[in-house]
Amino acid sequence: MQFTAIGDGVNLSSHLKDVSKEYGCDIAIGESTFKPCGDRIWYSELDQIRVKGKTEPVKIYELVGLKSEPLEENKQEIIDLYHKGRKYYLNRKFTRAMGEFGTILEDISQDKASALYLERCQQYLKNPPPDDWDGVYGYNTY
Repeated sequence: MQFTAIGDGVNLSSHLKDVSKEYGCDIAIGESTFKPCGDRIWYSELDQIRVKGKTEPVKIYELVGLKSEPLEENKQEIIDLYHKGRKYYLNRKFTRAMGEFGTILEDISQDKASALYLERCQQYLKNPPPDDWDGVYGYNTY
């Protein structure tokens, strides 16, 4: 007998390894993992992605650590600036978003996710997204 794991969760989890590399984090988790433990972990909401074969985006998160343990120095500041930058980004305020991501990169850390968003903001300033843009970067990329 052979057993095969199938389903949306397995499909998403198979792509999270690539996602973690792209965003420069050690552990990336999806919504279904985040929801039951979100109040007990330090996290950063990385993005929303579309998985091949699906139309609805899925929120993905960086697992930073357990709340029972203190954060590394400056990590909370990075998380706060990053979330503020993402809020501006999702509201199409790309110049403001660049300021938040730029502060992280120049003053605190060479955060790969911030550099990725800074680049996206620059692209969207040159070529704005369509009116029906939902904040998801690209389609069916994972």
